[in-house]
Amino acid sequence: MERLKSDESMKRSSPEMWPESIPGLNAFVAERVRDGGESPIPPWLDDLGESEINLLQAFANKTPRELMTEMRLLLNKAYHLGLEEAKETARGKYLKVLERRSQQ
Repeated sequence: MERLKSDESMKRSSPEMWPESIPGLNAFVAERVRDGGESPIPPWLDDLGESEINLLQAFANKTPRELMTEMRLLLNKAYHLGLEEAKETARGKYLKVLERRSQQ
C-alpha cells in the first residue's frame, strides 16, 4: 500500500489545472445562490395565457405515443389548411380579387 501513496498535492483553486467546463458557469451559479435561487415561475411563462398554460400541462401529461398521435393530427390539419389556402388563392386569382382597380 505504501507504494501507491503520493506526496503530490492537487491545487484545485488553480484555473490552469481545473478550468471551467463552461465559461461563466461559476459566476452564474454564484449569482443564483446569492439571489436565493430561481423564481418558482419561469420568465417565459409570463407571456402565456391561461389556456396556453393549460394546453402545455395537457401535453406534459401525455405519453410519447399520445404525443406522436397528436403531432400526426396537427400535421394533417396543417396539410389540409395548406390545400384550402391554395384553392382559395387560386379562386381569388381567377376572380381578380387582388387586382387594383384602375382609376376612372
